[in-house]
Amino acid sequence: MDRPQVSVTWSPLLNEWFRAVLCQRAFPAPQVSADVWTQWLTVMQQHGILPLLYTWLAAASTETRPPEQIYQKLKSAYWSGVADSVQRWHEVKRILLAFKEIDVTPVVLKGVALAETYYQRPELRPSTDIDLFVSLRDYEKVKALLLKMGYVPEVEVSAEERNWQYEEAFITAQTKFPTFFPLELHWSFSPFFANQSEFLDTLGSRVHQVKGPDVNMLVLNPADAFSYTVYHLIYGHPENIRLIWLYDIHLLAQCLRNETEWLALIQTSRQWLARLALIDALRLAHEWFGTPIPLFIGNVEEEHLQTAEMRIRNFAMHRMKQGPRKARVQQEILVLAQLGNMDRLRYLRRRLFPHATAIDLGYTQFAHWPLLLAYTGRLFLYLVRLLSIIYASIQRIYHRDKLHS
Repeated sequence: MDRPQVSVTWSPLLNEWFRAVLCQRAFPAPQVSADVWTQWLTVMQQHGILPLLYTWLAAASTETRPPEQIYQKLKSAYWSGVADSVQRWHEVKRILLAFKEIDVTPVVLKGVALAETYYQRPELRPSTDIDLFVSLRDYEKVKALLLKMGYVPEVEVSAEERNWQYEEAFITAQTKFPTFFPLELHWSFSPFFANQSEFLDTLGSRVHQVKGPDVNMLVLNPADAFSYTVYHLIYGHPENIRLIWLYDIHLLAQCLRNETEWLALIQTSRQWLARLALIDALRLAHEWFGTPIPLFIGNVEEEHLQTAEMRIRNFAMHRMKQGPRKARVQQEILVLAQLGNMDRLRYLRRRLFPHATAIDLGYTQFAHWPLLLAYTGRLFLYLVRLLSIIYASIQRIYHRDKLHS
Protein backbone atom coordinates (compact mmCIF):
# COMPACT_ATOMS: atom_id res chain seq x y z
CA MET A 1 0.00 0.00 0.00
CA ASP A 2 1.31 3.46 -0.94
CA ARG A 3 2.25 5.65 2.01
CA PRO A 4 3.07 9.37 2.10
CA GLN A 5 6.67 10.37 2.72
CA VAL A 6 8.58 13.53 3.60
CA SER A 7 10.52 14.87 0.65
CA VAL A 8 13.89 16.35 1.66
CA THR A 9 17.05 16.92 -0.37
CA TRP A 10 20.48 17.59 1.11
CA SER A 11 23.83 15.93 1.57
CA PRO A 12 23.72 12.49 3.29
CA LEU A 13 26.55 13.77 5.51
CA LEU A 14 24.00 15.86 7.41
CA ASN A 15 21.47 13.08 7.99
CA GLU A 16 22.72 11.60 11.25
CA TRP A 17 23.38 15.01 12.81
CA PHE A 18 20.01 16.41 11.73
CA ARG A 19 18.07 13.40 13.02
CA ALA A 20 19.79 13.83 16.38
CA VAL A 21 18.90 17.55 16.46
CA LEU A 22 15.22 16.78 15.74
CA CYS A 23 15.18 14.37 18.67
CA GLN A 24 17.14 16.94 20.74
CA ARG A 25 20.16 14.70 21.25
CA ALA A 26 23.78 15.85 21.33
CA PHE A 27 25.72 15.07 18.15
CA PRO A 28 28.75 16.86 16.69
CA ALA A 29 28.01 18.95 13.62
CA PRO A 30 29.58 17.45 10.47
CA GLN A 31 32.38 19.19 8.58
CA VAL A 32 30.77 19.97 5.23
CA SER A 33 31.02 22.83 2.78
CA ALA A 34 29.20 26.15 3.10
CA ASP A 35 27.10 25.27 0.04
CA VAL A 36 25.81 22.11 1.75
CA TRP A 37 24.84 24.07 4.86
CA THR A 38 23.12 26.73 2.74
CA GLN A 39 21.16 24.06 0.88
CA TRP A 40 20.08 22.51 4.20
CA LEU A 41 18.99 25.92 5.52
CA THR A 42 16.87 26.52 2.41
CA VAL A 43 15.13 23.17 2.81
CA MET A 44 14.47 23.85 6.51
CA GLN A 45 12.93 27.20 5.65
CA GLN A 46 10.56 25.45 3.24
CA HIS A 47 9.56 23.06 6.04
CA GLY A 48 8.81 25.95 8.42
CA ILE A 49 11.04 24.62 11.18
CA LEU A 50 13.78 27.29 11.51
CA PRO A 51 12.52 28.86 14.80
CA LEU A 52 12.34 25.43 16.45
CA LEU A 53 15.82 24.49 15.25
CA TYR A 54 17.25 27.71 16.65
CA THR A 55 15.76 27.16 20.11
CA TRP A 56 17.08 23.59 20.22
CA LEU A 57 20.54 24.50 18.95
CA ALA A 58 20.76 27.54 21.26
CA ALA A 59 20.40 25.17 24.21
CA ALA A 60 22.86 22.63 22.75
CA SER A 61 26.61 22.49 23.10
CA THR A 62 28.88 24.44 20.76
CA GLU A 63 29.99 21.20 19.06
CA THR A 64 26.39 20.44 18.04
CA ARG A 65 25.77 23.82 16.43
CA PRO A 66 26.29 24.45 12.70
CA PRO A 67 28.88 27.02 11.50
CA GLU A 68 28.46 30.50 12.98
CA GLN A 69 27.15 32.02 9.75
CA ILE A 70 24.37 29.42 9.52
CA TYR A 71 23.64 29.70 13.22
CA GLN A 72 23.21 33.47 12.92
CA LYS A 73 20.76 32.97 10.05
CA LEU A 74 18.77 30.60 12.26
CA LYS A 75 18.78 33.25 14.99
CA SER A 76 17.58 35.89 12.51
CA ALA A 77 14.78 33.54 11.36
CA TYR A 78 13.73 33.02 14.96
CA TRP A 79 13.42 36.74 15.72
CA SER A 80 11.62 37.26 12.43
CA GLY A 81 9.19 34.56 13.62
CA VAL A 82 8.70 36.44 16.89
CA ALA A 83 7.75 39.59 14.97
CA ASP A 84 5.42 37.62 12.68
CA SER A 85 3.68 35.92 15.61
CA VAL A 86 3.03 39.29 17.29
CA GLN A 87 1.57 40.74 14.09
CA ARG A 88 -0.42 37.55 13.48
CA TRP A 89 -1.99 37.60 16.94
CA HIS A 90 -2.76 41.30 16.60
CA GLU A 91 -4.70 40.52 13.41
CA VAL A 92 -6.44 37.48 14.97
CA LYS A 93 -7.51 39.64 17.90
CA ARG A 94 -8.79 42.35 15.55
CA ILE A 95 -10.84 39.78 13.62
CA LEU A 96 -12.24 38.03 16.70
CA LEU A 97 -13.34 41.33 18.26
CA ALA A 98 -14.98 42.37 15.00
CA PHE A 99 -16.78 39.02 14.74
CA LYS A 100 -18.05 39.51 18.27
CA GLU A 101 -19.81 42.70 17.18
CA ILE A 102 -21.90 40.74 14.64
CA ASP A 103 -22.54 37.92 17.14
CA VAL A 104 -20.46 35.28 15.33
CA THR A 105 -17.95 33.08 17.16
CA PRO A 106 -15.56 31.38 14.71
CA VAL A 107 -13.43 28.32 15.45
CA VAL A 108 -9.73 29.04 14.91
CA LEU A 109 -8.03 26.24 12.95
CA LYS A 110 -4.62 24.96 11.88
CA GLY A 111 -1.42 26.91 12.54
CA VAL A 112 -2.76 29.75 14.69
CA ALA A 113 -4.78 27.40 16.91
CA LEU A 114 -1.87 24.98 17.30
CA ALA A 115 0.64 27.78 18.00
CA GLU A 116 -1.50 29.32 20.74
CA THR A 117 -2.57 25.99 22.29
CA TYR A 118 0.18 23.37 22.08
CA TYR A 119 3.47 25.18 21.47
CA GLN A 120 5.57 26.54 24.31
CA ARG A 121 5.70 29.90 22.50
CA PRO A 122 3.64 30.90 19.44
CA GLU A 123 6.66 32.08 17.45
CA LEU A 124 7.86 28.47 17.29
CA ARG A 125 4.95 27.61 14.96
CA PRO A 126 5.13 29.73 11.78
CA SER A 127 1.89 30.23 9.88
CA THR A 128 1.42 32.11 6.64
CA ASP A 129 -2.34 32.65 7.00
CA ILE A 130 -5.28 32.63 9.41
CA ASP A 131 -7.86 29.84 9.18
CA LEU A 132 -11.35 30.32 10.64
CA PHE A 133 -14.38 28.04 10.62
CA VAL A 134 -17.85 29.63 10.54
CA SER A 135 -21.36 28.30 9.98
CA LEU A 136 -22.59 28.61 6.42
CA ARG A 137 -25.69 30.44 7.65
CA ASP A 138 -23.41 33.22 8.99
CA TYR A 139 -21.31 33.36 5.87
CA GLU A 140 -22.87 36.38 4.15
CA LYS A 141 -22.56 38.72 7.13
CA VAL A 142 -19.05 37.44 7.88
CA LYS A 143 -17.97 38.09 4.31
CA ALA A 144 -19.51 41.58 4.41
CA LEU A 145 -17.54 42.28 7.60
CA LEU A 146 -14.27 41.07 6.08
CA LEU A 147 -14.80 43.32 3.05
CA LYS A 148 -15.35 46.23 5.42
CA MET A 149 -12.12 45.34 7.27
CA GLY A 150 -10.06 45.55 4.10
CA TYR A 151 -10.08 41.93 2.93
CA VAL A 152 -11.07 40.93 -0.60
CA PRO A 153 -11.69 37.42 -2.01
CA GLU A 154 -8.68 36.02 -3.81
CA VAL A 155 -11.10 34.19 -6.13
CA GLU A 156 -14.79 34.99 -5.75
CA VAL A 157 -16.91 32.02 -4.62
CA SER A 158 -20.56 32.38 -5.58
CA ALA A 159 -23.52 31.31 -3.44
CA GLU A 160 -24.04 28.30 -5.71
CA GLU A 161 -20.39 27.27 -5.56
CA ARG A 162 -20.51 27.20 -1.76
CA ASN A 163 -22.57 24.03 -2.08
CA TRP A 164 -19.51 22.12 -3.25
CA GLN A 165 -16.58 24.27 -2.11
CA TYR A 166 -15.50 24.28 1.54
CA GLU A 167 -13.38 27.41 1.90
CA GLU A 168 -12.75 30.86 0.44
CA ALA A 169 -9.43 32.69 0.58
CA PHE A 170 -9.24 36.41 1.36
CA ILE A 171 -6.25 38.67 0.80
CA THR A 172 -5.49 42.34 1.41
CA ALA A 173 -3.80 45.13 -0.49
CA GLN A 174 -0.34 44.69 1.01
CA THR A 175 0.70 48.29 0.33
CA LYS A 176 -2.24 49.62 2.30
CA PHE A 177 -2.36 46.97 5.03
CA PRO A 178 1.25 45.73 5.40
CA THR A 179 0.63 43.73 8.59
CA PHE A 180 -2.41 41.77 7.39
CA PHE A 181 -2.22 38.00 6.95
CA PRO A 182 -4.18 36.16 4.24
CA LEU A 183 -7.32 34.60 5.67
CA GLU A 184 -9.10 31.36 4.75
CA LEU A 185 -12.76 31.14 5.72
CA HIS A 186 -14.02 27.56 6.08
CA TRP A 187 -17.64 26.43 6.29
CA SER A 188 -16.71 22.75 6.05
CA PHE A 189 -13.52 20.86 6.83
CA SER A 190 -13.24 19.20 3.42
CA PRO A 191 -15.29 18.60 0.25
CA PHE A 192 -15.78 15.09 1.58
CA PHE A 193 -17.50 16.50 4.70
CA ALA A 194 -19.77 19.00 2.97
CA ASN A 195 -22.98 17.03 3.51
CA GLN A 196 -22.15 15.44 6.85
CA SER A 197 -24.57 17.64 8.77
CA GLU A 198 -24.55 15.34 11.78
CA PHE A 199 -20.83 15.96 12.26
CA LEU A 200 -21.22 19.71 11.95
CA ASP A 201 -24.26 19.75 14.25
CA THR A 202 -22.11 18.31 17.04
CA LEU A 203 -19.35 20.88 16.49
CA GLY A 204 -20.31 22.69 19.70
CA SER A 205 -19.23 19.66 21.74
CA ARG A 206 -16.01 19.36 19.74
CA VAL A 207 -14.54 22.75 20.65
CA HIS A 208 -13.23 24.40 23.77
CA GLN A 209 -12.16 27.90 24.71
CA VAL A 210 -8.53 28.97 24.95
CA LYS A 211 -7.50 32.11 26.80
CA GLY A 212 -5.20 34.29 24.77
CA PRO A 213 -3.72 37.73 25.32
CA ASP A 214 -6.62 40.22 25.46
CA VAL A 215 -9.17 37.89 23.84
CA ASN A 216 -10.34 34.27 24.06
CA MET A 217 -10.84 31.97 21.08
CA LEU A 218 -12.53 28.68 20.26
CA VAL A 219 -10.38 25.80 19.00
CA LEU A 220 -11.07 22.13 18.31
CA ASN A 221 -10.72 19.79 21.28
CA PRO A 222 -7.51 17.68 21.32
CA ALA A 223 -9.00 14.57 19.65
CA ASP A 224 -10.62 16.54 16.82
CA ALA A 225 -7.60 18.85 16.47
CA PHE A 226 -5.44 15.73 16.14
CA SER A 227 -7.78 14.17 13.57
CA TYR A 228 -8.12 17.39 11.56
CA THR A 229 -4.35 17.90 11.54
CA VAL A 230 -3.89 14.33 10.31
CA TYR A 231 -6.63 14.81 7.71
CA HIS A 232 -5.04 18.00 6.39
CA LEU A 233 -1.56 16.45 6.40
CA ILE A 234 -2.22 13.09 4.73
CA TYR A 235 -5.22 13.86 2.52
CA GLY A 236 -4.58 17.54 1.81
CA HIS A 237 -0.82 17.55 1.14
CA PRO A 238 0.43 13.97 0.63
CA GLU A 239 2.92 15.17 -1.99
CA ASN A 240 4.30 18.04 0.12
CA ILE A 241 4.49 17.02 3.79
CA ARG A 242 6.35 19.56 5.92
CA LEU A 243 8.33 18.76 9.05
CA ILE A 244 6.52 21.44 11.06
CA TRP A 245 3.23 19.57 10.45
CA LEU A 246 4.83 16.39 11.78
CA TYR A 247 5.97 18.27 14.85
CA ASP A 248 2.33 19.31 15.30
CA ILE A 249 1.53 15.58 15.42
CA HIS A 250 4.38 15.03 17.87
CA LEU A 251 3.04 17.66 20.30
CA LEU A 252 -0.57 16.48 19.97
CA ALA A 253 0.50 12.90 20.71
CA GLN A 254 2.23 14.05 23.89
CA CYS A 255 -1.12 15.37 25.16
CA LEU A 256 -2.57 11.84 25.26
CA ARG A 257 -1.86 10.50 28.73
CA ASN A 258 -3.29 6.97 28.73
CA GLU A 259 -4.78 4.21 26.62
CA THR A 260 -8.34 5.51 27.12
CA GLU A 261 -7.46 8.84 25.49
CA TRP A 262 -5.69 7.07 22.63
CA LEU A 263 -8.73 4.88 22.00
CA ALA A 264 -10.96 7.97 22.05
CA LEU A 265 -8.66 9.54 19.43
CA ILE A 266 -8.87 6.44 17.24
CA GLN A 267 -12.67 6.51 17.45
CA THR A 268 -12.67 10.20 16.47
CA SER A 269 -10.34 9.46 13.54
CA ARG A 270 -12.89 6.90 12.32
CA GLN A 271 -15.53 9.64 12.28
CA TRP A 272 -13.14 11.77 10.24
CA LEU A 273 -12.52 8.79 7.90
CA ALA A 274 -8.84 9.13 8.78
CA ARG A 275 -7.97 6.08 10.90
CA LEU A 276 -5.22 4.83 8.59
CA ALA A 277 -4.11 8.41 7.94
CA LEU A 278 -3.63 8.77 11.70
CA ILE A 279 -1.32 5.76 11.72
CA ASP A 280 0.63 7.11 8.74
CA ALA A 281 1.08 10.49 10.45
CA LEU A 282 2.19 8.88 13.72
CA ARG A 283 4.76 6.76 11.93
CA LEU A 284 6.18 9.77 10.12
CA ALA A 285 6.34 11.71 13.40
CA HIS A 286 8.09 8.74 15.02
CA GLU A 287 10.55 8.52 12.13
CA TRP A 288 11.53 12.19 12.32
CA PHE A 289 10.91 13.24 15.93
CA GLY A 290 10.91 9.96 17.85
CA THR A 291 7.20 10.25 18.75
CA PRO A 292 6.24 7.25 20.96
CA ILE A 293 3.56 5.04 19.38
CA PRO A 294 1.47 2.73 21.61
CA LEU A 295 1.81 -0.96 20.84
CA PHE A 296 -1.91 -1.47 20.24
CA ILE A 297 -1.79 0.89 17.23
CA GLY A 298 -0.64 -2.10 15.20
CA ASN A 299 -3.90 -3.91 15.99
CA VAL A 300 -5.90 -0.84 14.93
CA GLU A 301 -4.11 -0.82 11.56
CA GLU A 302 -5.28 -4.37 10.85
CA GLU A 303 -8.95 -3.44 11.22
CA HIS A 304 -11.13 -3.54 8.13
CA LEU A 305 -10.92 -0.23 6.27
CA GLN A 306 -14.22 1.51 5.56
CA THR A 307 -15.00 1.76 1.85
CA ALA A 308 -15.37 5.55 2.07
CA GLU A 309 -12.03 5.98 3.86
CA MET A 310 -10.31 3.67 1.39
CA ARG A 311 -11.57 5.78 -1.51
CA ILE A 312 -10.47 9.07 0.08
CA ARG A 313 -7.07 7.56 0.75
CA ASN A 314 -6.74 6.23 -2.80
CA PHE A 315 -7.69 9.66 -4.12
CA ALA A 316 -4.99 11.32 -1.98
CA MET A 317 -2.34 8.79 -3.00
CA HIS A 318 -3.36 9.17 -6.63
CA ARG A 319 -2.89 12.93 -6.35
CA MET A 320 0.47 12.36 -4.67
CA LYS A 321 1.61 10.60 -7.84
CA GLN A 322 0.58 13.69 -9.85
CA GLY A 323 -1.80 11.81 -12.11
CA PRO A 324 -3.63 13.59 -14.95
CA ARG A 325 -6.09 16.20 -13.72
CA LYS A 326 -9.05 14.49 -15.39
CA ALA A 327 -8.19 11.15 -13.78
CA ARG A 328 -7.95 12.83 -10.35
CA VAL A 329 -11.40 14.35 -10.86
CA GLN A 330 -12.79 10.93 -11.80
CA GLN A 331 -11.28 9.43 -8.65
CA GLU A 332 -12.81 12.22 -6.53
CA ILE A 333 -16.20 11.55 -8.15
CA LEU A 334 -16.10 8.00 -6.79
CA VAL A 335 -15.33 9.23 -3.29
CA LEU A 336 -18.07 11.85 -3.34
CA ALA A 337 -20.64 9.39 -4.67
CA GLN A 338 -19.80 7.07 -1.77
CA LEU A 339 -20.08 9.89 0.81
CA GLY A 340 -23.22 11.45 -0.61
CA ASN A 341 -21.87 14.93 -1.44
CA MET A 342 -24.17 15.34 -4.43
CA ASP A 343 -23.65 19.08 -4.97
CA ARG A 344 -19.91 18.80 -5.51
CA LEU A 345 -20.47 15.59 -7.46
CA ARG A 346 -22.66 17.45 -9.98
CA TYR A 347 -20.07 20.23 -10.19
CA LEU A 348 -17.18 17.85 -10.93
CA ARG A 349 -19.16 15.90 -13.49
CA ARG A 350 -20.10 19.11 -15.26
CA ARG A 351 -16.37 19.80 -15.55
CA LEU A 352 -15.88 16.39 -17.17
CA PHE A 353 -19.03 16.47 -19.31
CA PRO A 354 -20.23 20.09 -19.72
CA HIS A 355 -23.03 19.18 -22.17
CA ALA A 356 -24.21 15.90 -20.62
CA THR A 357 -27.43 16.83 -18.83
CA ALA A 358 -28.66 13.23 -18.74
CA ILE A 359 -25.92 12.17 -16.30
CA ASP A 360 -27.95 13.48 -13.35
CA LEU A 361 -30.18 10.39 -13.66
CA GLY A 362 -29.52 7.44 -11.39
CA TYR A 363 -26.14 8.30 -9.91
CA THR A 364 -27.48 8.14 -6.34
CA GLN A 365 -28.07 4.41 -6.78
CA PHE A 366 -24.86 3.53 -8.61
CA ALA A 367 -21.71 4.93 -7.05
CA HIS A 368 -19.45 3.48 -9.76
CA TRP A 369 -21.24 4.47 -12.94
CA PRO A 370 -19.91 8.09 -13.16
CA LEU A 371 -16.45 6.63 -13.65
CA LEU A 372 -17.83 4.01 -16.05
CA LEU A 373 -19.51 6.81 -18.01
CA ALA A 374 -16.24 8.73 -18.12
CA TYR A 375 -14.37 5.76 -19.60
CA THR A 376 -17.24 5.04 -22.00
CA GLY A 377 -17.13 8.64 -23.24
CA ARG A 378 -13.37 8.47 -23.66
CA LEU A 379 -13.65 5.17 -25.57
CA PHE A 380 -16.28 6.69 -27.84
CA LEU A 381 -13.97 9.61 -28.69
CA TYR A 382 -11.13 7.21 -29.45
CA LEU A 383 -13.41 5.20 -31.77
CA VAL A 384 -14.51 8.38 -33.58
CA ARG A 385 -10.88 9.39 -34.08
CA LEU A 386 -9.95 5.91 -35.29
CA LEU A 387 -12.82 5.86 -37.78
CA SER A 388 -11.81 9.33 -39.00
CA ILE A 389 -8.24 8.12 -39.60
CA ILE A 390 -9.46 5.00 -41.42
CA TYR A 391 -11.84 7.05 -43.57
CA ALA A 392 -9.09 9.55 -44.46
CA SER A 393 -6.73 6.70 -45.37
CA ILE A 394 -9.35 5.09 -47.62
CA GLN A 395 -9.97 8.45 -49.30
CA ARG A 396 -6.27 8.91 -50.00
CA ILE A 397 -5.92 5.39 -51.44
CA TYR A 398 -9.02 5.88 -53.59
CA HIS A 399 -7.81 9.19 -55.07
CA ARG A 400 -4.30 7.80 -55.61
CA ASP A 401 -5.63 4.77 -57.53
CA LYS A 402 -7.94 7.03 -59.52
CA LEU A 403 -5.02 9.24 -60.56
CA HIS A 404 -2.91 6.23 -61.59
CA SER A 405 -5.72 4.78 -63.65
